[in-house]
Amino acid sequence: MKRISSIGDRFGFVGNQGNDDRRKHKYDVWIANQIKKAMVANEPSILDREDDIFFVLDWATETKPNLSSMDFDEAMEHQKEWLKKLQEQGIIRPLPIDPERIIHQCASGRFLYILKPDDLEYEGQSMGNCVGGIQYKNSIRNGRSIIISLRDRQNTPHVTIEVVVMKDGNGKMIGVVRQQYGKGNINPVETYHQDLREFALFSMGVTGDTKVDRVLPPK
Repeated sequence: MKRISSIGDRFGFVGNQGNDDRRKHKYDVWIANQIKKAMVANEPSILDREDDIFFVLDWATETKPNLSSMDFDEAMEHQKEWLKKLQEQGIIRPLPIDPERIIHQCASGRFLYILKPDDLEYEGQSMGNCVGGIQYKNSIRNGRSIIISLRDRQNTPHVTIEVVVMKDGNGKMIGVVRQQYGKGNINPVETYHQDLREFALFSMGVTGDTKVDRVLPPK
């Protein structure tokens, strides 16, 4: 049950649920029933497919189907069809948040999140910038840049930050902010200035026991 609850907590951190615990754990019973069915049938547990669970919960929260009447594989098929229709309309859904890539939680409730190449299309579409292009994906893969997104609890991006990775005079790897823009490649609006100041202090190791090394991608 702890594992199921942790999935609800992870899902409840982002999406459209806000801070309502009743909604982020709404499907815990359904997940538990699917686990029991797999055990009876001697099949692999869906707990090994945590991202797929997240995708199903995303679909269910947005479309409100009668999920209790479906098994997990059926729900996955409905989710895939829904996602396909959205993609045909040019709508990209965010990928599940990986807690290990949240590098700083701001006092505002927003957070700074290290992006992988697969995250960039959603970031670029949401922000109206070119970060979804192959150049930035390759920069991440080659270890030349780190792309960081300032996001709120609904997983909505507000500022995109590019950090260039280089060696200092002692040969230590450091990150230097090359650019940071709000939507449409304009300067971030004042609402997010305090978050960015916090990030600057965090990057310099000023905030408590955090260190600049934390800006580098998790190993």
